Amino acid sequence: MLRPLLLAAVLAAGSASATTYHVAPTGNDGNPGTAAAPWATLQHAADEVDQGDTVLVHDGTYVGFQIETSGTADAPIVFRAVGESALINDENPVRGQHNVNIEGADYVVIEGFRVRDAAVAGIRVVTARGVVVRDNVVGPNGRWGIFTGFAPDVQLLDNVTFGSGLEHGIYVSNSDGPDDNPVVRGNESYGNGRNGIQFNGDCYAGGDGTLDGGVIEENVVHDNTNKGLSIISAPGVRIQNNLIYDNGISGGAGGIHLVDEPGCGQPTDNATVVNNTIIEPRIAGIRMNDGASGNVVFNNLVVSGNPIADEESANSVDAASNVTRTSAAGLFVDAAAHDYRLAPTSPARDVGLSTYGGRAAPADDRTGAPRPAGAGFDAGAYEGAGASSNEEPPTGDGATLLPVTPNPVTAQATVRYRLDRPAPVVLHVFDAVGREVLLLVDASQGTGDHAALFNATALPPGVYLVRLQTPDGTHTRLLVRGE
Repeated sequence: MLRPLLLAAVLAAGSASATTYHVAPTGNDGNPGTAAAPWATLQHAADEVDQGDTVLVHDGTYVGFQIETSGTADAPIVFRAVGESALINDENPVRGQHNVNIEGADYVVIEGFRVRDAAVAGIRVVTARGVVVRDNVVGPNGRWGIFTGFAPDVQLLDNVTFGSGLEHGIYVSNSDGPDDNPVVRGNESYGNGRNGIQFNGDCYAGGDGTLDGGVIEENVVHDNTNKGLSIISAPGVRIQNNLIYDNGISGGAGGIHLVDEPGCGQPTDNATVVNNTIIEPRIAGIRMNDGASGNVVFNNLVVSGNPIADEESANSVDAASNVTRTSAAGLFVDAAAHDYRLAPTSPARDVGLSTYGGRAAPADDRTGAPRPAGAGFDAGAYEGAGASSNEEPPTGDGATLLPVTPNPVTAQATVRYRLDRPAPVVLHVFDAVGREVLLLVDASQGTGDHAALFNATALPPGVYLVRLQTPDGTHTRLLVRGE
């Protein structure tokens, strides 16, 4: 489980006049918006709310909304899904293109929604301060899952972003001043057309061209077409306790890439990259170039043919506490099933440092377990042997979707998966904008290993998602149909 988020005081605070409203598919915008007489549309709610108000959205399917009214730090405006099936699958009626658009509205919270099928961004936050986007499932969408621009103090927490057709799962961009302080914590980002998470100060967009004060921690980023974390013109960013694996399916520089926007002269300097677990068979684990200097890299566990590439030779990379390997053998509980907790005899145990280069290692791991658990800090995102970790293994929901082979595919491919118990199974393939193109399996199956063969010759070249669904969860793999 992720460490508790300290939002309760903010979300509970409000002015004496704060009101709780309700939206439901059975409602009417002529109603007062109460639980007994809810509104029908999210846009009507966005037009009516004021600082401190909360909008509770009941399960159903909705058109998106744009909000331009601000809350305050002590009295935010909150849009919260009541159940687990509040789906926003159409663009907002004001600006279009994006399903949820927070524009010029400070201190807004978006929590608990399913957001998909946007032409551009599922959730967009621009020219806004202190916005919290939390616990949403965002994907597939046309270009981005969650996009922010000129949004200081934004917090993107515990979201799942997948299937962004053209670009990134999470994209934090642009800065008007020196105190940006974006926090990206506890998200999972996978199966996106380019990168899992991207930061970009972007000097060409105006402002100062750097994203300062950022924190990227406790995320799981995997199976993206290019990079895991693309960190462009974000000096001083702290990157810790992330699990990053199997990216670079079709190009890409690194699992973590510290770089400059071409021509900007604003490299990613003085970052801290500590206690990340990175498994990248196709690309560099950590890559630093285009002027990147003064970055401090320690306590990472990196499996790659090119584990840590300091192309500037101007960064502090600790050779002892960074455990680098070309094979995962002996490191993890079960690398084949993506259980990257440390094996009891893993050489990554007790080799880390509490501080290096004037930077401190995190006081806990990505599950919230305190560091150190033994004689010293462990390398990577997990502290302690797998048997004592307080996080359930990724395969605990009864199913494992194994790598698709071959990948990229030009003719036939095989999808293999494992069931820990009998279950009804649906296995299908989606294109980059979320349309189902193949249904491979729809049947009840027994415990053990299974395989499905499909002919890809009818598919046009591009990126696809293979999705395995059982009653206990959903698993996906990115598939590239080659030329």
